[in-house]
Amino acid sequence: MGCGKSSLGRALAEHLGCGFIDLDDYIEQQTQQTIPSLFETRGEEAFRLLERGCLAELAGRQNIVVATGGGAACYSDNISLMNREGVTIYLKVEPSELMRRLSVPKHQAKRPIISALSPDELREKITSMLSLREPYYSQARFTVLCDDAPKQQILRKIIQVLESAPAEE
Repeated sequence: MGCGKSSLGRALAEHLGCGFIDLDDYIEQQTQQTIPSLFETRGEEAFRLLERGCLAELAGRQNIVVATGGGAACYSDNISLMNREGVTIYLKVEPSELMRRLSVPKHQAKRPIISALSPDELREKITSMLSLREPYYSQARFTVLCDDAPKQQILRKIIQVLESAPAEE
């Protein structure tokens, strides 16, 4: 959450000349509900099941870049599915930088997990979420550090990582 998955994914897809899908946007289109509304009316567990189904549906597609929600890799066997069906990249951002990015009210409004938190609660939430999620994120094929660098510089790092990767057999 807040690492730039959607904006970097969109830029990467444009660079690669392929399609882009933001998994949260895709879920909203499929359900005709916003993510905050889904969390409120159905709860997180039901949302994660929807997310898993949509991810599995997208796994069969070719020539797309998918930006998942921050918790998608941590549910069920999603990270295994993503690694098996595509190339995964962990966009790693330090907690202090995430705190700076997520403290902006416009970012909080879209994220039901943090929308009502005080700054101290947000700091604790970021720390605890990263602690819980890191074992899943670290299973990504590649890790790209994204702290306080311009989007174009991070995009260049991602492209370099992809270009220097050995071809899969």
